[in-house]
Amino acid sequence: MVSRKGTSAPSETASLWPADKVKRWPIEDLIPYADNARLHSEEQVEQLASSIRQFGFTIPVLVRENGTIIAGHGRVLAARTLNLSEVPVMVASGWSEEQCRAYSIADNRLAETSSWDVDRLASEIASLSEIGADLSGIGFSADEIAVYSAPAPGSDFLSGINLPAPDKDKSDDVDPHLVARGVTLNLHYLPEERDRVVRYLARERDSRGLKTAAQALLAMADEEN
Repeated sequence: MVSRKGTSAPSETASLWPADKVKRWPIEDLIPYADNARLHSEEQVEQLASSIRQFGFTIPVLVRENGTIIAGHGRVLAARTLNLSEVPVMVASGWSEEQCRAYSIADNRLAETSSWDVDRLASEIASLSEIGADLSGIGFSADEIAVYSAPAPGSDFLSGINLPAPDKDKSDDVDPHLVARGVTLNLHYLPEERDRVVRYLARERDSRGLKTAAQALLAMADEEN
C-alpha cells in the first residue's frame, strides 16, 4: 500500500528497508560467516582495495545484529589490507537465520546473472583511457583494459573465405570448427598492427562467448556473407 504522498505505509517500510541506516563499526567487531560459499582470490581482494583506495568505501557491509557478515566479506578483506580500523555497516535488524543465510548467497549470485554490453563497455574504457583516467579501481586487469581499448581493425582485414581446407597433416594446429566447415581465413594487417588485431579478436571471442579466436573469426566471416 502506498500513501498519497508516495511513501510506503509503516508496515511495508519495515519489510522493505530492513537495513536502511549506515553506521561505522570497528572492523574487529565483524565476524566472517563460517559457511560463506564465495571465494575471494588475492587478485580480487587487491582489486577491491584499489577501488576503495580510489573511490572510498561506497557499499556498506551488511551484518547480522551480532556482527556476523551477511554480505561484504571481500570488502572487509580489502579494508584489512588497507589497514582501516572502521568500515560502514548496515544491520539487518529482525532478519531470521534463514533470511541471513539465503541473502548471503543471493548477494553474490544476483550480480553474476547480469551481462555486459561489450561494445559500450569497450567504448567507455577506451574513452577513459584516452583522457588519462585512472582505471586501476574498476576491477579489470591491465591486460583486460588493453583488450577493450583496442580499436577495431579496418573492415578489409578479414578475407580469404572458402579457400581450400588446411592440410590434414597439420590439422592438429587448426581449430576443429574451421576444419569441419572447410574454411580458411586470411588476416591482412601491417606488422605493427599485430597486437591491436590480437586484442580485438580476444574481445570478439569473449563478447560472443566462444573459446578461441578462430571461432570468433568464423562468426565474423558468417556475418560478412
